[in-house]
Parts: sequence; structure tokens; C-alpha cells
Amino acid sequence: MSVGRWAGAIFKYYPRPIADYSLFDDGVVPDPDFIDNVQDGKPIPVWAICGVRHRLHLLAPGGMVFFVPVQQLWTKLNINSYICTGILVSSEKVPSTELFLSDGRLSKKYLEGYRQELPHRHDNTETAALRRQNMIIGDGLQSVWFGRNDVELKDVLRQTGLARQANNIGQRNPAIPRLTREESKKLYDELIRRIKPRVNCLTSSKDVEQFQPRDHRQRACDCDDEASERS
Repeated sequence: MSVGRWAGAIFKYYPRPIADYSLFDDGVVPDPDFIDNVQDGKPIPVWAICGVRHRLHLLAPGGMVFFVPVQQLWTKLNINSYICTGILVSSEKVPSTELFLSDGRLSKKYLEGYRQELPHRHDNTETAALRRQNMIIGDGLQSVWFGRNDVELKDVLRQTGLARQANNIGQRNPAIPRLTREESKKLYDELIRRIKPRVNCLTSSKDVEQFQPRDHRQRACDCDDEASERS
């Protein structure tokens, strides 16, 4: 696993197990969340619950996280290859939960969901403490949520010279090689070129209107840095 700060990463997450168009994360609030926080008409993407070690080491500002649904849900999601559903470009890190909960940019609805989502059944003391640190605020202009698309990520990775990432995308999140700033920018530009963003203006997205969070319970996924394929 890479140590120190890095500019970009591919991170596999667990969408709601339904074949919708948004493919948002399965949570009381999605994580990352591209829909609940808006300021001056601009979205404020947030990644604050899962990926505790990824968040710790992510460069901010200017880091990029490329979100990818896990393979074990492909049948329920009605997809048949790795796709990138969204890119969060970091703007800043909020160092503590206390500061995060008092951030006036974040909606009451989101913060209540965040409080409910913090407990994770597999957390040890160290991980539980890390989960309450390094909340990522995204750049609302550069970050984008694509949702469902037909652009195969492995092909894009190989065509942009990222064969190591393509060959290891089926591994646990820590085993997928991190990206340099140059590699992140190249991958970002190519995905933006190929995929029409679905949720870059969040308040007008049909999928946002249809989004129904699940009932409160602890997350059942094996998310965070340990997410792996178990197919």
C-alpha cells in the first residue's frame, strides 16, 4: 500500500443494489455525496465516511478519487464491466468531526445522515478515530458524478498508459496503484471527454428527485480501504 500523500486513486464502493441510473452509494446519505449540499447554486461534493486511510493520504487541494462500483453487485446493478461513476476533486480537508458538524455549508439533512452513518461494525479503536478525521470537501466545479455509463474503465486505463491500474482493479482497494498528479489529470480529462456528466447540475437531476435513502442501520458493506472482490 502506498504511504504518504498521493494525487489520485481508484476507489471501489457499494452502490444501492438496484439498477437505477445514478448508482449512488448505499447509505442514509451517499458517500461520496454529490446531492445534499449546495451553496450559491453550486454543489458541494463530500466524502466523509468510508475510505478512512484513502482520505488520510489524499492530496488536498487537487487530489482526485475515481469511484467504481464493486464487481459483486454487477448483476443487481445491471452492469457487466468496471465503470467510473464519479470523480471527486478535493478542495480541502476538514480535520475533525466537530468542525465538520459545525460547517455552515453542509445541510442539516446531510449532517444528520452523517451522524447515523459514522458507526461501522468492524471498526477497531484506531479506525474509529480515523473515521472522524480528514473529511474531504470537493471542488463543486471540477467534481462530477456520471452515474451509469457504457465506458469501460479498463479500456480507458490501458489507453491512457495506466496498465498497472487496469491489471489490479480487481484487487482490494489498497492494492490498486495510486495515481500521480499527471496520471490523475490524464484519466480525468479522458473520462470527461468520453462520458456526458449526469449530475454536474445536481438540482436539475431527475435521479436526485428519485433518490430514496435506506432506513437507518449500520452499513453492511465491506467498504473503506479493505473493500475487495468476493465473486
